[in-house]
Amino acid sequence: MIISAGEGRQLTVPLAGIRSPAAGASRPSVLDRFLSYSGKRTIGALVPLFEAGRDDREMRQEPVVALSDGTTELLMTVSVEPADTPGLKFVLIGLHFLALQRSDDRHWQIRAVPRKGSSRASLMVVTDRSVVAEFPVTVAPPLEVGPESCAADAEVLTGHQVAVDPPSDILPLAEAGEGGMAAAYVHTANCLARGLVTPLRASVPAGSR
Repeated sequence: MIISAGEGRQLTVPLAGIRSPAAGASRPSVLDRFLSYSGKRTIGALVPLFEAGRDDREMRQEPVVALSDGTTELLMTVSVEPADTPGLKFVLIGLHFLALQRSDDRHWQIRAVPRKGSSRASLMVVTDRSVVAEFPVTVAPPLEVGPESCAADAEVLTGHQVAVDPPSDILPLAEAGEGGMAAAYVHTANCLARGLVTPLRASVPAGSR
């Protein structure tokens, strides 16, 4: 889905017409970090993976972890200098667009709802069909968790399937042999999203220095 910043409306330009991100334009997602992680599998050890590499100065999402239950709204604030860059567009992947507004001379705010059951989503900043930056958006399918399963020393779910409702795109990861840490990601994300563990550090306003 492509949103024109100048007109604040959804466009139907095919993604195939947009050039791939330049080197360094894409950031690894939290799920990517989980899939490459080989350390201790407790909630206390895994929560820091949600903070590693996070930089709210360029893009901030609220809430920091959004559940893809089909109703949870997400606010993304992205820094673009200048905010009136000609041909500026935003590409939403795994997200349903709700609204777009310019908040000041270098910030745009996008409201969206994660696609139901999704574990991956991203926001691309595009000018003249070239990707300036691609920001991963942290989303996870809902999972029933409680205080005991979210304690710092609790072992996370690492089975090859995660019982989530609705069915999630986590399942193809299981088929590819990556289901263990994909399940750990969903488990830990739900503990954070439901406020059952120490929350992540406060966000720094996007664009601040």
